[in-house]
Amino acid sequence: MNLLFLVLAAFLLYTIYKIVLEVLAQREHLTDDTIRALMHGKLRKHEEPYRRALIHLGTCKKCQERLHAYNEDEEVKIQQKLIDDLRDQSED
Repeated sequence: MNLLFLVLAAFLLYTIYKIVLEVLAQREHLTDDTIRALMHGKLRKHEEPYRRALIHLGTCKKCQERLHAYNEDEEVKIQQKLIDDLRDQSED
């Protein structure tokens, strides 16, 4: 009986430990590389990094702002490249 109790207690402690690790991992801010990978579709939808990124973005205003800033920077880069291409084409 005591052995069964110890096994169940160990399993319960392990489960709590895994949950705490998951919660702590979701609280970590996203890296620039993760944001870029998310924006460019390099994270697979059914894998853990994608799920963690979405969960974190759902609760973290700071990372949401970084995502929007990254998106705006990308749009500016695309617009600048188009302008440069048009300029190069008109010089030919």
